[in-house]
Amino acid sequence: IVASLDVHGGQTRTLATWSRSAVPKFVSGGGTGMIMAHDIRQDGQYLWSTKACDEGKISCLSMGRFELQGATRDIVAYGTQSGSVGILDAKTGKSLQDFPGVHERKTFLNPRGAHALSVHAVTDIKVIENEGLVSCGADGFVKLFKHV
Repeated sequence: IVASLDVHGGQTRTLATWSRSAVPKFVSGGGTGMIMAHDIRQDGQYLWSTKACDEGKISCLSMGRFELQGATRDIVAYGTQSGSVGILDAKTGKSLQDFPGVHERKTFLNPRGAHALSVHAVTDIKVIENEGLVSCGADGFVKLFKHV
């Protein structure tokens, strides 16, 4: 272990990496709705931090290159426990696009018993480089987002 980072107060839920940018980085998403970008070369020192959602947790992250608003950008795509999907600029953390309520929230019985119920919405998201995004949710649907 090179470093142990407590970047979301013990509530880190998901990670994504991107090595094709000028700064090798990873992003982390937390249980408080925060997303943070970290510089790998500086033991994870964070480059930016943004509150991506007010309700629910960040459930999944993906990084890649995507044509958006007429320009090709490095982006961070995220999904939330409340069912929203969003796109951030990977350099600044600025919100570029939000899609609220894309996936319906579903409540499940937790088989482990610690918390009787668990709520899920967006379960995975991927950037399809230079093409778009794809997300899947607990509602059983896959959603495709093309150059928006």
